[in-house]
Parts: sequence; C-alpha cells; structure tokens
Amino acid sequence: MKRLSLFVFSVLTLTLSSPVLGASTCERFGDCIQQTLNHANPIDRVLYATQALKRWTPDIPERDLLNVLKLRGEALIALHVSGEAPDLDALSHAKADYERFLQQAPGHWMALSGLGRIAELQANLSDALQYFDQAIKTQQPLAYAARAAFYGRQQRWKEAIADINQSLRLDERYQKREMGMPTSERADIYYLRAQAYGQLKQALDERLDFEAACKLGHAMACKAIE
Repeated sequence: MKRLSLFVFSVLTLTLSSPVLGASTCERFGDCIQQTLNHANPIDRVLYATQALKRWTPDIPERDLLNVLKLRGEALIALHVSGEAPDLDALSHAKADYERFLQQAPGHWMALSGLGRIAELQANLSDALQYFDQAIKTQQPLAYAARAAFYGRQQRWKEAIADINQSLRLDERYQKREMGMPTSERADIYYLRAQAYGQLKQALDERLDFEAACKLGHAMACKAIE
C-alpha cells in the first residue's frame, strides 16, 4: 500500500487546518475548481478544492460552493479508501464538508449520500442506511444509485437491483427534460446491476447489462463480455 511522504502529508494537513498555507497554484475561485476537476489524484483534488473554498466569497453563487464541498468530500473519501494517508483522519474532514453542505442546502441528496458513505466506512451501517434512506426521499436517480452501491457492497443484491431499477426509471423521466444523469454514471449503474445479476446467477440479465454499460463506454464492462 502506497503511503504519503512526510512532506506531502505535512502540506495536506496544513492545507486542511489552515487553507492559506496549502498549495497556491490557483489564484481565483473558478481556476481552483477547474484544477480540482482536471486532477484525478485525490491528494491534488483535496489541495485545489481547499484553495477554492478559501477563495469563495458570498458574491459567488452558492451552488459553486456546494460543488466544491462535494468535490473535496469525495476526494477525502477516496484518499481514505486508498490508504495513502492513514493518519490524516480524512473521513472527519469529509464529514465536516458534507455537514456544511447540508447547512447550506438542507435535505440535499448529495450531502446525505456522502454522509452515508462515511458512516459505512466507519462501520456504522445502521446510520449509513438511514442517510441513504433520507437521500432517496428526494427521488433523484443518483440517490437511488448511491443506495444501490451501498447494498452491493453489503452483498444485498436483490435490494441493489431494485434500487437500480428505480434509478433508471427516474432517469428516463429526467432524460425527457434533458436533465438526465451523465453517461458515465448510467454506465456505472448498468455495470453494478450486471454484477448483482451475476451474483444471483442470472446470466442473461448479467450479459445484457454488461453490454449496455459497454455501449456507454464502460471499459470494465467491455472486458467482461470479450
């Protein structure tokens, strides 16, 4: 397992505790968000998102603040899962971001789903499910997809399939209004359902979903049907 160097760990810790001391390679809020999106590495994403938060002012739309809180929360969760910074307590920082998100947008499914994932990683499965249950009350397709992913990680395959079915039904309605989920997200959902069908020995449904995910550009799905 790869771990952070002492130098990188120190910079990351200082950035989270006192953003002005972190990376300063972006000068404006918009530039920092763009840099966050441009980098796949969770460490880089945390550093740039933290700089964006430092540069946010009330004259910038609140939706942009929520976006960067989500981005940093996701990156911190990814950093925890990677195991690269076991001493950082990334989940506590991520939880603070999602709680701030909820303060600005009460009941928002993104923040609730993020808190659900954090509770899951902390082995608080009952709390995790409560967060995911609250998130789906918004009837957002990706809220159902998030709970489906939770069920999948718990090997509750039938419940995962039911949530994916609902996610796709809702997305069809949003597609008609040109508000559907991104193609990559839809591909991930088909891939997850294919895995669930595979666990339930439903080979035909499994292959059909792998094919659907492959058509949407999911590389691992394409490999599964070679």
